[in-house]
Formats: sequence, C-alpha cells, structure tokens
Amino acid sequence: MSLNLSSSPMNSLCNQPDDFEFAQAIRVLQSYCSDNPQNRTRLKLESEVIPSGNLNDISQIEVTNRQIRLSIAKTALSGVYGVIPDYIYEELLEALHQEDEGLKAFLDVFNQRQFELTYKQETRAWLLLQNEQNNKLSNTLYHLSGLENSNRHLIQYTMLLGQNSRNIRTLEQLLNDYYELKISVQVTPYETRKLPEAATSNIGKSVRSRKNNKLGHGLLIGSRCDVPSASIKVYIEPQNRREVEQLKRDSRLANDVKSTVQHYLKDDTPVTIYLLILRQHLNAPVLSSNALSSAKLGEVDCLAPERFPQSKVRIRLR
Repeated sequence: MSLNLSSSPMNSLCNQPDDFEFAQAIRVLQSYCSDNPQNRTRLKLESEVIPSGNLNDISQIEVTNRQIRLSIAKTALSGVYGVIPDYIYEELLEALHQEDEGLKAFLDVFNQRQFELTYKQETRAWLLLQNEQNNKLSNTLYHLSGLENSNRHLIQYTMLLGQNSRNIRTLEQLLNDYYELKISVQVTPYETRKLPEAATSNIGKSVRSRKNNKLGHGLLIGSRCDVPSASIKVYIEPQNRREVEQLKRDSRLANDVKSTVQHYLKDDTPVTIYLLILRQHLNAPVLSSNALSSAKLGEVDCLAPERFPQSKVRIRLR
C-alpha cells in the first residue's frame, strides 16, 4: 500500500525537510496520520547519530510502507546531541560501522518518548494547536461512546454509555444528573388491551349467539387482556406550579429525553414520557379557542385537579 503524499504541507516536508522546525514537522506528520487513518501510518522519531554538518532540526525524512521515519538533530538520549556517556556513544558508532543497529534501535525507543515530550513542551502555549488536539480527542471519545452529532452533549457520560450492560438505575442516574430534574424510570413488561369483538366469548342457548362455551377450548372470559409488550415509561416530577408551567412550555424536553433514553438502551424499545404532578399544582382546565391553553381529553390534561390535591396525576408529553 503506497502512501498518498499529495497534500501540500506533507509534500513540502518530504521534499524540503530543512525548511521545517521540529514542532512544525511533527504537527504536519500528526495531521497527515490522523487524516489518513486507513493507511495506519506509524510515525517513528529517531535521533541523528552521525553529525552531518546541518544545523536544522530535521535532518532526514524517509517514507516507507505504513511508516514515516524522521531523523531529528535535537537533544535526546543518544545522537549528535545525546546525553549518554562517550564510551557508550563510541560503542554505538562502532556497531553502526559494522551494520549492527541493535543498540541504536534500543536507544531510539527512549528517544521516541523524549521527542514526544519535547514536542508537547514546545507547543504547550499554542492555543490554536491545543484546539485542534482537543477536537481530535473529543472525536475519539465520541466514537468510543457511539455518539452521533445529535447526542454529543452526552460526552461527559462516556463511561456509562460505553458499558455493555444496561441498567434502569443507571439510566435514572444519567437522566437526573443531566437534566437536573427528579426523574424516575419504569419498565412495563406488558400492556392491557381491549379484546376485539370477534375474540370475545358469548354463552347462551341460541346456537347463533353461542361462540364458545367449553372451558379448555379457547374460551376467553372478560373484555380485556394483557399482551406481552416491553416498554419504558419515564416520569418527570416537577416540584412546584412554576416548574410545571415551564416543563409544559418546553417543546423540546420530551424529544430530548426520549433520544437520550434510546441512545442509552441502543434498541427500539417504545419510550413514553410523562409529567408526574401533584394535583394541587395544576390549574383547572378552561374552554378556549387557543389550542395551547384549552382543555384536552385523555392523558394530556386533568379535568378536576382540585379533587384529591395531594394525589399525583400523570400527564403525557410524548
């Protein structure tokens, strides 16, 4: 696999390494490696061993298959600006003259780390570079957590979202901490449905009205049944009347909570969002042409909140 060096900074570095300072060269190479992850290019930093008479930081760059070797003339453990004793340096030169690179390869392991620390030290005050590096780190965490663009606000919960197991108590903890509301989660393994008329049983003397009156042969007693259907119900409990009005007017809350729950569960389990409110915190419904303030039937309103003021009623948001 050949490396694509068509990018202008990378091409300039390969053709004219003398024009680049140490920090600039490392920045170009790191940017190239991150922009071409499919190549899996390894950046190898080596110390220049034999003096070449060149006073520049970068003495040589060699691009091979999936590896970029950079020879650097800066302070390191070994090399022209090395800090090792002279007798070890002489042994290194003698080994190289005999085409034995074992000692050089061993010392370059420590040189690599030294150059990495030197680069971080020299670029610590570069605000623009710090911003680039922070974005790369954030993108890596997004990828590890499986966060899409719409859910990147959950980055602080990377450890919880990255767990293989799913737990309702953990989900409650995440929702309470992020939304700063009192939220509880309930799992419903089934739902109650009304039996269709064709499935009900009638017992009578007439053959026409009698559908099935034999126990053990499919006789269904009653008009309702429980159907296996797992679902998640999320209850948001406002603490006062003002908070009730704020949550009711928040058009994005239900969608955001549902999106967070589904991302944590990583499946298509149905999610229903409710407000669980003390009846004393609700106003009596009024008849109005305004769709936002008029009374509504069903789970979205409470028709008589003044009755049993200390009991709770659930109002469906989504």
